[in-house]
Formats: sequence, C-alpha cells, structure tokens
Amino acid sequence: FPGARLPNVQQTTLPEKAFDEVLSLIGELGLPEIDEEVDNQGAEQIADATTEFITFYDEAGTHRYGFYALDISDAGSTDRLLAIELVQALDQASADGPATPFHPDRLQVAAGPPMDFDGLGSTEPWPLSASFEEMDEWAFGWRCLELEGEDVDELLAVFESANQATVWDTGSETYTLKARPLLPGETACSGAPQGA
Repeated sequence: FPGARLPNVQQTTLPEKAFDEVLSLIGELGLPEIDEEVDNQGAEQIADATTEFITFYDEAGTHRYGFYALDISDAGSTDRLLAIELVQALDQASADGPATPFHPDRLQVAAGPPMDFDGLGSTEPWPLSASFEEMDEWAFGWRCLELEGEDVDELLAVFESANQATVWDTGSETYTLKARPLLPGETACSGAPQGA
C-alpha cells in the first residue's frame, strides 16, 4: 500500500465448452431473474465474513446475487452450492486461457473527502474537465460521473503516475478520486460508494 490508482482488471476469452458451462450455471442460479438479492445463511455459523457478489449483465440490465461467507461456508441453500460451482468454473476457465489487460471504453470516477495516508501520496492538479460541483451527487459526500471516449484515455494516462493515496487539488479544495473501468452493460454510479 498504496497500490495503483486503477484496479488491474484482466480479460480472457472462454473456450466454448467452458462458456456453455458458465451460462448453464447462471441459468440454474436464476441470475437473469434477480435484480439484487443476498443470501445470509452463512452468518449463522461464521461472524465477520464478507458478502461476495456475483454480478451478471445482460440486455435487461444488472443482476447481483450476494452470498455471505461464500468462500468460507458451503452450508445452506442449493443456490450457495451453485454459486461456489460457478466461481470455480470461472476461475478454472480464466486460469486456462491467456489474460490480457482490459482497456475500458468507459470509466466510473468518484470524488469525495480527502483521505489522510500520512504522506504516502502526492497532491496533483484536478484532472477532470468537470468540477466537483458538476458531478452527480452520489452518497456520503461523494459525487460520481461516467467518462467515455478521449476522456478515458487522457485520465488513464494521468492515473498511471497516481496511487491510492494521491489527492487531487481543485485550487480551493482537495479530494480523493476513486476510478474503475466499467464493464460492458454496467451502469455507472449505481449502488453506494465502496469503501466510502
């Protein structure tokens, strides 16, 4: 810590057999019919675990199914067992194929209160053409926007020399920026800010 400002998102192409298996598991799990659902059955046996989400995008939008302690507990519903099988199938398929860096067409950029990391990051000039006030209000004092086209390439170049502790100076205020690639079909700035 601090790591790179952008997450290291990799992509791979699944072989047809693996792709068919993944689609079959997605169907069995019922992901296309779910908007957002959480299975908390693991909370009965395990405290202080995380909720892992499987997110599926199709022409109908975003479908998220969360499982508390998915990687720790396999007790509970058939859906939990299917989710574990789906994650394992995706892990195996991605391990078998060559991975390449994902170059996004769109970025989600969120700006919020500056975080103090004891001097581990630098202070850089505000890199966005929109001001903080022009960004859409999100939650907990954070604002968010979606960038696409040339703006993505320019910001990717700026973020190459930034890290998680970098703060951004508008001339009157400093802010923390969190950015991540948007996957095809994903809606920007939905849900609450992670880690805010």
